[in-house]
Amino acid sequence: MIGVFQYLGKSTNGNPVSRPTRSAGTVAARWTARLLVAVAALVAAPPTLAQTEIWSATLSVKDLGPYGLGCRTSPTGHREKKCSEQAVLTDNDFTYDNTDYVFKWILRSPSDELWLKFENYVGVESSFERLTLHIDDKAFLMVDADNKSATMRIWHNPGLDWSAGNSVLLRITEDTQQSLNPLTATFEVLPETHNGSAFSFQIAFSEDVAATADAMRDHALVVGKGKVTNAGRMDGRDDLWSFTVTPSTSDEDVTILLLRNRPCNEPGAICTGRQRRLSKSLAGLVVAATSKHSK
Repeated sequence: MIGVFQYLGKSTNGNPVSRPTRSAGTVAARWTARLLVAVAALVAAPPTLAQTEIWSATLSVKDLGPYGLGCRTSPTGHREKKCSEQAVLTDNDFTYDNTDYVFKWILRSPSDELWLKFENYVGVESSFERLTLHIDDKAFLMVDADNKSATMRIWHNPGLDWSAGNSVLLRITEDTQQSLNPLTATFEVLPETHNGSAFSFQIAFSEDVAATADAMRDHALVVGKGKVTNAGRMDGRDDLWSFTVTPSTSDEDVTILLLRNRPCNEPGAICTGRQRRLSKSLAGLVVAATSKHSK
């Protein structure tokens, strides 16, 4: 390659001083490398969820006797255990979607349930379902709460290791990207009968679910009078799965059950990548060809 030199003047001995300059090709190559690094960084960066903090407070966990641990406001309750006391809960209300919400209960029940109760109406299907309750490093989506009522949300097996006297950091955030539609499942190509040989069917989900083929095969379905022998994605899709079931006998009906609302950390639990649980169970029946029900 022919070198290109830049004249820098003369040295102390009068001789000209020069240094090689970068050729056009070298400069272009370096800019290309920098661009590739920048693009790779953008591709590798995880997506940022659009979350806005709505409320935060610190809870001083109290022993609530038969009600468990946390805080509970009631006409007959002890003042020092009420959520309305700032020494117990540093902030007991927040405003969201032009509505004021006041906490009445925040507690972990003796049966290991997380109870969130408000003094006012919350509703079941509303923008409130976009909210997430954060307790220290755990997150509980409102849309995944069980036993919803006009004023209450309940989560089973929350995994909270509380003791009286603990200080717990609480936050509520809004995920503006979260769909309000529940996660559902439907059978596709489920045969009506079987003759004792293995049969296949598909389950379609309303959104992508986060699961492995092994977990789906071994833990997702509860099968009566048969066994799941294979499971996998259809065409690489996370919202459409194929299953193969081998009946125990040729003359018994096979039942298939996909359970709702299982904790997302359980193998085979049906959840989205954002920890939204299956909202409704799915049940199917494949009748034995020799059964009287098939005639």
